[in-house]
Amino acid sequence: MALREPPFRSDPKELFDFPDKNGVEGLSHKEENGMPDYWVKLTEREEEEIQHHHYLVTAKTEVEARKLALRFVERFFDDDESPEQIDNGFSFYNRAIEVQISDIKETTRDRFKDFLLKLHTIG
Repeated sequence: MALREPPFRSDPKELFDFPDKNGVEGLSHKEENGMPDYWVKLTEREEEEIQHHHYLVTAKTEVEARKLALRFVERFFDDDESPEQIDNGFSFYNRAIEVQISDIKETTRDRFKDFLLKLHTIG
């Protein structure tokens, strides 16, 4: 299976807050700035093909994290100027592709980084 770049062209940093830890080790982002990190899992469906995408968002509450994630999903494909809102997401290109939030849970940056490392490590 070939790896491909995410289908969006927008810079995720424009929609989500991705500040560095500024060298502070051992502290969660919540301890640093008072706001927790949330792991957002998106499911992209195109005909029979299903792909999962994972993102990290910093927000005051899970409700706010969901709102930020929905704004991100709405711009998932920049060249579709009129995405249609569906349950927990948006459809694109006349419902040819659907992108939905499938899960949001509070996490730490270290847990999220560990997951991504395992996901993208061969062997």
